[in-house]
Amino acid sequence: YLNLYGIYHLGDKFDKKYEWKSILKKLRQLCKDVAKKDYPINDDLYKDIKLLFDKRDSLVHHKAHSINLKTSSIDEFDDFINKNLHYAFSDIEKSIGLYDRLKTKLKELEGIEFDVIEQQNKEAKKEFHKAVMSMFIPKT
Repeated sequence: YLNLYGIYHLGDKFDKKYEWKSILKKLRQLCKDVAKKDYPINDDLYKDIKLLFDKRDSLVHHKAHSINLKTSSIDEFDDFINKNLHYAFSDIEKSIGLYDRLKTKLKELEGIEFDVIEQQNKEAKKEFHKAVMSMFIPKT
């Protein structure tokens, strides 16, 4: 969502300035550039986003662990797999809820009513309406 948010507000400048920033650095800098405010880093949402991306990084950049199938029991293998699955899916509902919480927070910081996706939908409907109307109402 932050990439869409950045492109919407900053256009091509977003890629040049933000391409290699971490998610938290993007969030803080986008708030400064778009909302002209500092993101509250003591906020629970900020901490939850950090935890989510720490988990994401540990899953994506997982360190390999060897399991010797000749000396390990099936129970040890199952335990290893179950621990990893539990880690990956723990707090999944909370993680899913971060998306809406982030959209709401950015709207609050900007002082706007609609998030980027809602705004784009409104703009698209307006343009569609104009295009349809131009087919039926002759230009004068």
